[in-house]
Amino acid sequence: MPGGALRVGVPLVSFIVVGFTVGDVVGVPVWAVAATADAILIVVLRRAPWRTVPFGAGALAGSLGVLAAAAAPDLGLQHLFAHKGALAVVGVLAVSVVAANALNNLAAFLIAMPALGAQPGPLLWAVLLGVNVGPVFVVSGSLAGLLWLSTMRRLDVDVGARLYTRIGLRVGTPALLAAAGALLLTNALVG
Repeated sequence: MPGGALRVGVPLVSFIVVGFTVGDVVGVPVWAVAATADAILIVVLRRAPWRTVPFGAGALAGSLGVLAAAAAPDLGLQHLFAHKGALAVVGVLAVSVVAANALNNLAAFLIAMPALGAQPGPLLWAVLLGVNVGPVFVVSGSLAGLLWLSTMRRLDVDVGARLYTRIGLRVGTPALLAAAGALLLTNALVG
């Protein structure tokens, strides 16, 4: 179905984007949108390729998330997140990048959320930026990186963790710095 990839992919991705953004407003949970998209793919492709599902990587990310959520209240991060201003935003961003690469971006996010409190303000954006851009530096920083590496190996493309990190540093560092600058500028302008 090579020619049909775009015929199936474009409407499906459009459905997912609309479902994720508008679905919550009308009461459709994100998991229902994802499950519907999976069901549509299975019907269209007439198969469910279970061999390609990376159960190991998913179990690893899920278990790290459970562990992080359980440990989060005892880590004392409230002190880091209690500060305000540009320096606090940069500090939280840096800690989020390091945590995403050391643990996994899902685990880092789950650890940070309780420490942010009920009114996180600009620090929430620093955490989100750190845990989402940070994993481009280390392949194990996110489930997406692990899935990508698994796919490359399945396709017999010789890409290892070192090459991923080397390219990730070259591409990710300017992207992270630009995004951090945009975040700081937005915080300065909006307040």
